[in-house]
Amino acid sequence: MPTGLLRLVGAAWRAGVLGFVASGMDVRVVEVVARASAYRSHAAITGLSQGSHNLRWHAITPSGVPMKFRKIDDERSMRRPDVEPERLVELTEDLDLDFEYSERLLKGADWSDQNAYGVFESGTISDANLSGTVLSPLEIVDATVDHSVLSNGRWEEMTARRLEITDSQLVGWQAQFALASDVYIADCRADFAGVSIGRAKGPVVFERCRFLNASFLGDLSKTVFIDCTFPGADFSRVADARGCDMRRSDLGGVSGLMSLKGSLITSHQAVDIAGELAVAAGFTLA
Repeated sequence: MPTGLLRLVGAAWRAGVLGFVASGMDVRVVEVVARASAYRSHAAITGLSQGSHNLRWHAITPSGVPMKFRKIDDERSMRRPDVEPERLVELTEDLDLDFEYSERLLKGADWSDQNAYGVFESGTISDANLSGTVLSPLEIVDATVDHSVLSNGRWEEMTARRLEITDSQLVGWQAQFALASDVYIADCRADFAGVSIGRAKGPVVFERCRFLNASFLGDLSKTVFIDCTFPGADFSRVADARGCDMRRSDLGGVSGLMSLKGSLITSHQAVDIAGELAVAAGFTLA
């Protein structure tokens, strides 16, 4: 294998990417299929041949299937959860105080007003009631949540990677992300919610959500809001908004605009919120 490609494969391995398929750049097809766990790791490289000058990489999951991506816009995409429905085993027992669930399906369950901590990975929560439930600390990885009620719950000290929450009730939900990467929340009512992000390592996307009187804190530098509304929402405690993309949302009624310095908006949005910006900057409108 050419030295340059070996270096690229090595860098990808050190970055924790588990697999690739590459074509071009002196190698027509290179497959790197890696398995890693707490106890073992190995990699296999096959199919070397001469090729063209186009190099394209397609990530592969540990199970050997292509990774799934969601398009954010013409230039960006994000990882989707690696969940294989046919492998899921339905959860029928009550929520454990100290849980570790992998490849499980929680469907139609009532886990409301409980307290627990643990890990949920490679699984699905559907049509479930988790209202008022406190999960702290929580690690949730490769998970989907749909048509569920999380209202007035608290998910704290949360590490979230490749998490999707759709068509769910998030009224009063308090989400404290210690680390967030490839988080997608869509078609949710999140009135009076609190969203805090300690560190954003990858995209955090909110689409078609309503944030009436909600509050945002911390690192929004990798956050994208698409077709969202924020009547009465408070951004005053945002620590870093550089790169936050708000160009496709309605900013009417937002407070704490000065904390959104560095975020992306359109010229039309700037005109629409000129009055709010002037007041936030200390001007008196007469």
